[in-house]
Amino acid sequence: MDSIISNIMIAVAMLTLLATAVITALSVTHSLRVNKRPKVENGVPTRTIALSTIGLLLAIALPTLFIGSLTDMCIITALVLLTVASGLVTYGRIQTLKRVRNK
Repeated sequence: MDSIISNIMIAVAMLTLLATAVITALSVTHSLRVNKRPKVENGVPTRTIALSTIGLLLAIALPTLFIGSLTDMCIITALVLLTVASGLVTYGRIQTLKRVRNK
């Protein structure tokens, strides 16, 4: 009797997970169709930022996954991406201050 209940619970959980994944995918595709992003934001091409982020993520995550475990990959990738993002925000702030001072 207990195995029947657990099998039913597993099936319900799998269906819920599948439904959630489908609804998320539909929501993302609908959002991408309806909300058009500007090509340039604050003087920076948005497509370049998106492609650079994906490229950096893959360049860090794939080698660390092959070298270490999944846990190592998650930790190293998160730390490197946070460090790069912090550095780029600092660089952007310095450039903005330089531009404001020159005016």
